[in-house]
Amino acid sequence: MDIPTLVLVPLLAAIVLAAALGATRLLRAWRTEGPTLAREDGDRMALEDEKHRLLVVLKDLEFEHQMGKISREDFDGLRRFYEQEAVRVIKALEARP
Repeated sequence: MDIPTLVLVPLLAAIVLAAALGATRLLRAWRTEGPTLAREDGDRMALEDEKHRLLVVLKDLEFEHQMGKISREDFDGLRRFYEQEAVRVIKALEARP
């Protein structure tokens, strides 16, 4: 059974985003109200994790496109989205002390 790319790619992207949001919520729930420095370190760790996740997604996306599993249009749109998210996270990291 072949699943069309137009259905599969957005579905996979939604699953990845849902997992990331769930992990972020879980980390926030575990974080306790402690010293400001501890909260900042936790935020930095969450940003580093998000950056790593986005870079992995971009690498996987490139691989899937090279294997012919993702059309050029889908690839370009998804790559642009994930690159923008990665830039946002990297700028947030750079803004931290």
